[in-house]
Amino acid sequence: GERAAELPYMEAAPDGRLLIDAAPIVRFLVTRDRVVVETSLAADAPEWRASLLGPVLAIICYLRGALPLHASALRIGHRVAAFAGRSGAGKSTLAAALARRGHSLITDDICACIGFPGPPLVLPSYPGMKLSLASLDALARAAFEAGARLGFGFAQQRGHKSPRERGLAVERGRVTAPIR
Repeated sequence: GERAAELPYMEAAPDGRLLIDAAPIVRFLVTRDRVVVETSLAADAPEWRASLLGPVLAIICYLRGALPLHASALRIGHRVAAFAGRSGAGKSTLAAALARRGHSLITDDICACIGFPGPPLVLPSYPGMKLSLASLDALARAAFEAGARLGFGFAQQRGHKSPRERGLAVERGRVTAPIR
């Protein structure tokens, strides 16, 4: 059948291998302990890494017995709060705003849960967030306004820089920002 726009196509082989086809950018062959990547792009190209850290990571989690949720999760006090939803719903933006308030980010985009049937545990993932340019601008604007209200002049002292000038990876209109 026809593929939905920008969604990877997945095919399961009888032996359990999975082929994830995100053509024309990348194809992945996934097993429980191995991922084979086929792409004409450079090894460090952000265009194919988004698929690796999204749907492929979710499949690996599932194959290894974890429940993958499309969610961001933070430690708030002695508990974990996870925010699940569709792409573009604001999970990462909410997580970034809460992280700015001092809560620890555990994971963004793929939230792997283990420990069932007992109390669930959330596993940490790669140290980064997927934020749209609009979300980054809104978060930066809020930080500058809060700083100005507190008497800090950094909003006026710093010139505006693009995400690439700030050392962030831009892919398909989204920015992958490292967490420090």
